[in-house]
Amino acid sequence: MYSGQLYALPNTAELLQLKVYAVVASHFAARSCEAFAIEFGQLVKVRDTTNGDFYKLFYERAKVSGPRCPDDLFALISGSDEVAIVDFYISCFTEEDRTGRFFVKLIMKASRITPLAKRPVGKNTISTYGKRIATMLRLENPDGYTGHCWRRTATTLCAEAGLSIPQMKAVTGHRSDTVLQGYIDNSILMKRKAADAISTSRPNPAPVVVNAQAAAGSQAMPSVITINFINSTLTAQENAPLVNFAGASFSF
Repeated sequence: MYSGQLYALPNTAELLQLKVYAVVASHFAARSCEAFAIEFGQLVKVRDTTNGDFYKLFYERAKVSGPRCPDDLFALISGSDEVAIVDFYISCFTEEDRTGRFFVKLIMKASRITPLAKRPVGKNTISTYGKRIATMLRLENPDGYTGHCWRRTATTLCAEAGLSIPQMKAVTGHRSDTVLQGYIDNSILMKRKAADAISTSRPNPAPVVVNAQAAAGSQAMPSVITINFINSTLTAQENAPLVNFAGASFSF
């Protein structure tokens, strides 16, 4: 998803709804059913005067075995744009209304964005958010942006950042190494590394020739010294004896 383009759009009730969902869902690689279940109490703002404020987002995975504690899994929402979007969304609710389901339908009322009587957004509606954003941004094949697109986006970004498979698992919750390896193998980062390796590979370079000017004295120095850096050998033409390089001039 092209988050920068989305975040730059002016806030309306609909756009704010889409923006905050994109922020939250992508930051923990959510399936639509997992993002749908997020509640207000699962987002905690942390003040950080050094690195900037951020949100700690607690969540649960839908496909896990055994019970999970509410604080077992969490992600961080940082970045000034993302934090500002979450801040603005929460500010649309009164203190008393900041409970229960986090994603609530918004409307414009008296030039102000307000929640519609705490009416939570339904699962079917949430699953269309990817397509709606892709259509709005005129992305190619908007129908392909299903409710799973946030999970794919987060996993792709992790692969592009060079995260290892264990690090990616900690973010996305994937169990399969093979699935994550597929994201890594198809990342631009990996493709660029391969391209650079191929384009910069060369046969063994020719030996470097160093011209040495002989110092005054009865013993003549060889006119050409050949240094082979590959095999770490040093040979002198004309079978010259060992010489002192003090005062000699080298050019590469």
